[in-house]
Amino acid sequence: MNSDRFLNAYNRIDHKLRQLVGQSKEARFYSLVEAASKINPIVKRYKFDLKEYADLRNAIVHERTDEHVIAEPNTRAVQSIENIAHILTNPPKIIPFFQCEAHTLSVDDPVAKAVRTMYERSFSQMPVYDSQTFVGLLTTNTLTR
Repeated sequence: MNSDRFLNAYNRIDHKLRQLVGQSKEARFYSLVEAASKINPIVKRYKFDLKEYADLRNAIVHERTDEHVIAEPNTRAVQSIENIAHILTNPPKIIPFFQCEAHTLSVDDPVAKAVRTMYERSFSQMPVYDSQTFVGLLTTNTLTR
């Protein structure tokens, strides 16, 4: 049933929001979303959707007649809230998302090599090493001066 999947995802989000802002069970979901959106970019991104889903959750849970829900979320809404719950509870990590080969320069490299590498790779800065010792960061701003 879509309502069961929806409520499961909603409850995972609710739990995570409470962790983020350090609120007890008494805090309302809307308040949690507002507070968490100020400190968490994922919540900020989905702030409007989360409030809409709170309204849908209330229709599912509080407006029952004869133990039957009067609102059954469609598959798209369920997939969307499950996606938000997943991203919020398992945020993307820097590695492997930004994992790539590191390009460095040696103090003995010509400036032309730095310019060419930065242009070809769209880098705005590159670390410079003397053997194994970091000596500085070469930036496009430094090159243009």
